[in-house]
Amino acid sequence: MYGAILGDIIGEPFEFDRGNKTKDFPLFSSKPCFTDDTVMTVAICDGILTAGTEANEQTMKNAMISSLLNWGHKYPKENYGLSFRNWLFNNDTKPYNSWGNGSAMRVSSVGWLFDTLERTRQVARWSAEITHNHLEGVKGAESTASVIWMARNGYDKSKIKSYIETNFGYDLDMPLEDIQERSTKLAFSKAVYNITKIASDDYINNNMSSASLSCPMAIQAFLLGCNYEESIRYALAMGGDSDSIACMAGSISAQVYGIPKQLIDDALVYLPSEMIDVLNRFEVENTFTPTRITPPKVEFWSQECDIIVFGYGNGENEKGTFDIYRSRQNSYPKKSYKIATIGKSLEEIKDGIADLITYAKQNPELRFHIRQVGYD
Repeated sequence: MYGAILGDIIGEPFEFDRGNKTKDFPLFSSKPCFTDDTVMTVAICDGILTAGTEANEQTMKNAMISSLLNWGHKYPKENYGLSFRNWLFNNDTKPYNSWGNGSAMRVSSVGWLFDTLERTRQVARWSAEITHNHLEGVKGAESTASVIWMARNGYDKSKIKSYIETNFGYDLDMPLEDIQERSTKLAFSKAVYNITKIASDDYINNNMSSASLSCPMAIQAFLLGCNYEESIRYALAMGGDSDSIACMAGSISAQVYGIPKQLIDDALVYLPSEMIDVLNRFEVENTFTPTRITPPKVEFWSQECDIIVFGYGNGENEKGTFDIYRSRQNSYPKKSYKIATIGKSLEEIKDGIADLITYAKQNPELRFHIRQVGYD
């Protein structure tokens, strides 16, 4: 969620090719602000939390529709697309067959809140169908949520890339220079239309806000980056619908790399308290799920982690003990939290997990890397 919102805030000044397609820019403009992407991201999350993650299709859709309307009316001046604005304010909540990226930029919470990829894709599809029920709109939401789910469950980039290409048909190998050139042409087509109202084939068939163009760009920005910030910089260097692309890229990259705490603190400054309340509910809902584990290859112990949690030994005296741990990747000493796992059933390990959760709740400022049971 923070990854998506930060991407939106950072990307807002560059929307629709207002930047010069470079990775070299200050992360925050002189007047940072969130856009409709953040409002709708919060709205979808709020709707799911209200319905409950086990809700059936109609209950979930009704809750999401109600939440979109509620949040949209609270923030009516955001730059909503024309079709969505009509949906929002004309008292007609039928889906309008949109192929835009609005369904994908708001879906980040879906990638976190469900235990299986199948359920993740199902709820992502529902979240799209209430407005963006065109095939491309649905694909955009499902693909983005799928990448987030796979990233948080430790899939490496090559497996994620292969899954998305196979299941959604996206081209994730387009050179950055070609993406930038395409964005420039589409920006010119949009400018010509704005002046003359003459729509070229490019403008009609390759709109910069289409899910079929911007979703692959966001996923590719994640694949190119080696940390959260670099993925955002790649997203904005591509041009196009920059805030939404950075929103999607940020929602994905945050799962793999984490977000520097300072950036999260920066984001909180720009958000109203009612949005922060939803984010806090979201964190409570998903923080201690079995699937939230550190990927097998961890490259950022030093920046992103305070305590490493791993299974160790089988003695009662080992449960919940602290020690200093030096990772194989570097020489930074880290405090570790050891839980007895060897020779234990999952039921027997539960007490150690409960102790860890209690400790983590008492120390919310700390960040933990959780090793998978049986990994090493």
